[in-house]
Amino acid sequence: MKKNFFNYRDGSLVFLFAVLGFLIISIIMSQLLGIISNASNIEFTQLSQSNWVAWLNCLLTELVYFLVVLIYCKTKKIEYFVASKTKTKFNVKVFLITILIGLVVFFASINFTGLFNYLFSFIAPISNGNIPLGNFGEFIITVITYALLPAVCEEILFRGVIFNSLRHKMNVTWSIILSAFIFALIHFSIFQTIHQFVMGIVLAILCYYTGSIFYGMIYHFVNNFIIILISYITSNSGLEFSSWGSVEIILSITIFFIGIGVTILLLYLVKRFSNKKKEDYDNEKQIIFEQNRFNYKGLSDKEVASIFKKENRESSFILFSTIIFCILIWFMNSFGG
Repeated sequence: MKKNFFNYRDGSLVFLFAVLGFLIISIIMSQLLGIISNASNIEFTQLSQSNWVAWLNCLLTELVYFLVVLIYCKTKKIEYFVASKTKTKFNVKVFLITILIGLVVFFASINFTGLFNYLFSFIAPISNGNIPLGNFGEFIITVITYALLPAVCEEILFRGVIFNSLRHKMNVTWSIILSAFIFALIHFSIFQTIHQFVMGIVLAILCYYTGSIFYGMIYHFVNNFIIILISYITSNSGLEFSSWGSVEIILSITIFFIGIGVTILLLYLVKRFSNKKKEDYDNEKQIIFEQNRFNYKGLSDKEVASIFKKENRESSFILFSTIIFCILIWFMNSFGG
């Protein structure tokens, strides 16, 4: 019997494998760049900051995320598209509201994020990681590697697997917060932390309200596309962002909280227009319970409860050990120079 959901253990293991895959790709890329640098007499730093390296690194990372989920599903006999909640009945209203949410959240949080990074720059130097886009061809490649692929692969991993798996261990609120924290953390960038955390919360709520990661993919793409578009415009126009004064600080904070209010209203509309109703959540819980119980057919309730308790302890150890490891990498990237 194939499973059509990800349990807590599945999410913990997939997260661990995804992080290990990311590290392996990073090590391989670093070694290759070192070899190319020595062979071509080009400085390693200059080579590592080139656009083609950024594109290749992003492409490989997203493919690793996708393959980790795919291979895990095949190995554990999990219904891939059902468990990752990819399929959904298209809803025009929810689709349009999702695009609007993407615009609101981006412009509400971008200045607040800029303020955070401005204040943080007094502690340690930071880089925004923007790719300089000199022509339209580079713009298209960047849209594919930094907007389209992450929108698909990261939603399958972070909302499809991790968020939905956490829901089987803790309540929805904590599942949303923890999955958003993991999402922000695994980008390993202080510059992106606040914006990615806000994004992660909105994306998890979208998944919960709609019962699908499809609309999260739309929102994710809109967000990343706007960032790339702004980078393309500024790279070719010479525009620069203004310095921070008291007026800019107050304005950015005000816009941020107004944006939160508008986003809450829009998410309420998503819930109202969504195809997923309250009884769907209850039915989903019952189906998951029955499938879990089926795997231990012939055992008493006490024996099954003991097995679940042991698995939960092991899963928590895997999950939080991986989180601590990611925090260390995040800290070194942020303060290590």
